[in-house]
Amino acid sequence: DPVAKFWDSFAQEGKEEITVRQLLSHEAGLAQAMPRDGLDPMLDFDAMVRFVAGAKPQEEKVGAFEYHAISYCWLVGGLIQGATGQSLADFVRAEVLSPLGIEDDAHLGVPRAIVEGNERLASVCLPSLMRDSGSSQEGGSVFRQNPSVFNMDKVREAVIPSANAHMTSRAIAAFYDGLFGQAEGKTPILSSETKERILAQSRVLAPQGAGQLENSAGLTRRQGLGFQVFVFSSSGGNGDVGVPVIGHLGFGGSVGFTIPSESVSVGVAVNALDLSAKGSCSAALVTEIAAHFGLQPQQL
Repeated sequence: DPVAKFWDSFAQEGKEEITVRQLLSHEAGLAQAMPRDGLDPMLDFDAMVRFVAGAKPQEEKVGAFEYHAISYCWLVGGLIQGATGQSLADFVRAEVLSPLGIEDDAHLGVPRAIVEGNERLASVCLPSLMRDSGSSQEGGSVFRQNPSVFNMDKVREAVIPSANAHMTSRAIAAFYDGLFGQAEGKTPILSSETKERILAQSRVLAPQGAGQLENSAGLTRRQGLGFQVFVFSSSGGNGDVGVPVIGHLGFGGSVGFTIPSESVSVGVAVNALDLSAKGSCSAALVTEIAAHFGLQPQQL
């Protein structure tokens, strides 16, 4: 279905035929739909939803994958609000976080009381930038150029889940377990049909340039309806067997995923960011976890 069927104001600037599948799959041609006035405009979620609704897509990119690193949350937020009448933060809290019992450990916009208390918030740093004092990170969003902005109170309180969702590692693991888990007695939020659709529509991503690759795990991954699908290899009697793993890499080394075949979900949360493609602590940790189940992540 066209996105405009659910979100009327999206039907502008040639976006009338962009489908929900294309939007969820980073194929809407709006990866570059970003404000030009720096950080502050991005802190107003409703204004940014209106901004992307009125944005003109890159026509040659519609239907082709291009990672919508920041604008994705505003696009999904507009779609959800149009379809349900709820804001993205309210919808996720009511439909996902609260049913899973992690509403106090995962926030799309940190409540002011927590920000002011500052007892549970880790400060984000980029050690490589600190070592190279006086240098700057070229290209990418303001968050990549100066990750210390994550520590600003106004950024923590803002709803920008593409960039600043706050979660504990336990909450990340519980999130993926709740979406896809197969533990006895549990009904996952997403149906088995949806999981199979994610796997079926995933596609291979070519390694990107350093200015675009904003994770540190360096894992080979495919994209399926907004999720990333990794292939871990399992040494079987007839050679290596590919084992699908569903999750998503985060900026600087955080990662969450579930291994459906093992009924296990994993969350890794870091505050000392590492932008290297390989050799990070997160990559080593994921490799060790996979090895416990006789698996080996495929690297870029």
